Amino acid sequence: MSELGEQLTQSMQEAVDFASGKADKSKYQVYQPVDIEKRNLRKVPEFKTDEEAEAFLDQDLSDLDWSQFVPVRFELKKKP
Repeated sequence: MSELGEQLTQSMQEAVDFASGKADKSKYQVYQPVDIEKRNLRKVPEFKTDEEAEAFLDQDLSDLDWSQFVPVRFELKKKP
């Protein structure tokens, strides 16, 4: 396994241990980002082409307003 794979595996195990109460919580701290004013967050624009959407995803999305997204359920159906 690659070094990155090992780091990801270790991180996931630590997360599971923390969530299940098995980890020593004194070794961890909660990260709280600085307050962000909602009015400064960007909305996702409408895209006319796949290229526009790909270019949008290639940029820094940390100031994106994620509250605009909603869960969607769908089913795939075979074509007749």
